[in-house]
Amino acid sequence: MKQESVVVLVETKNNDWQGLPRVIQESLSSGEAGQHIPKTVVADPDLNKVISIVPYLGNPQERTKRLREAEKQIRAELAGAPPKQETDSGTQSSARGEADGQFPRTVICGQDVDAFNPSNPAQALGKFLKGSSLTLESKDAASGMFVVLYKQPNGNEVRALCRPRDLTP
Repeated sequence: MKQESVVVLVETKNNDWQGLPRVIQESLSSGEAGQHIPKTVVADPDLNKVISIVPYLGNPQERTKRLREAEKQIRAELAGAPPKQETDSGTQSSARGEADGQFPRTVICGQDVDAFNPSNPAQALGKFLKGSSLTLESKDAASGMFVVLYKQPNGNEVRALCRPRDLTP
């Protein structure tokens, strides 16, 4: 989850948690989250769906195991496939190869990714920042680039072209 996640620390005594989405608030207050801190809620990038709730566990190995299970679930959902087996070198996901012909598909940018104008592929529009969640919609036959959709936090959608090599970890 190092490259595909954002950690949000919430100070509950200052009522900071009330600014969180309802699904996260409910998860933090649930019995499954336990009574002790730290409480961990793993959610999708839009913070609409809870993937896992990991309560404080006295056994650090058990907590690590549960976080790794959540990571496998995230990777499987992003890939649209069953969880991959973890190896000594870690679990990897690639937009190139795996995504060809399989649309729509969500990827998380492992680096800053150049964005190009769908009407004029030679024209750069800007960059999607590392950690951005993109939906691959199709592959543009003329340019060989992926047509991607990025949903901004304000709800607006940006459609652009991205090079396959930029979407590979």
